[in-house]
Amino acid sequence: MVEGMTIPGYDAIILSGGRASRLGSPKQRLAYAGATLLERACAACTTARAVVVAGPTEIDPPAGVCFAPEDPPFGGPVAGIASGLAALATTGERADWVLVLAVDHPELPAAVPALLSALPEATPEVDSVLLEHRGEPQILLGAHRTASLHRALAALGRTRDVSVRRLQADLRRTTVTVTDVDLSDVDTPADAARFGIDLD
Repeated sequence: MVEGMTIPGYDAIILSGGRASRLGSPKQRLAYAGATLLERACAACTTARAVVVAGPTEIDPPAGVCFAPEDPPFGGPVAGIASGLAALATTGERADWVLVLAVDHPELPAAVPALLSALPEATPEVDSVLLEHRGEPQILLGAHRTASLHRALAALGRTRDVSVRRLQADLRRTTVTVTDVDLSDVDTPADAARFGIDLD
């Protein structure tokens, strides 16, 4: 982030649901660079007003973080986003922006500063700012105006097994490109091996 830049207030939802069936291990518990992926994702949001982890609740949350189980369980990331927003609504006056971040990106902490730095420059017409990696917008690595995300969810009518692309279809977005960070996710044992993550 640029020194002296004022970042708008933001909340954060970290998506940690899913069965990880291809991986064989819960993604949020994988260790990378001395911390679990969940710990790393939470550490990337230390300046957030509130942080909610949407997903399983059987693990100990990092300090200052609350859990919001997916409703229904394994209902997909949109269900997780809805649960996260509902939980944030109980934490006090909501922030103007909310980060939505998938937990399974090991290098996420290195990219979040670029995302936050783009928020002060977002015009009122912009609903969402997404990280772009290798020419592709990352739909689960972005910041959204909280009011816009609430409206998009309300328009869906349901959240179970709804695609994130459908949720974001009418959100006006811009992207911020990161070129020096590997924003690949970890879905398979081969992905884990590429990052040097031990699945044992």
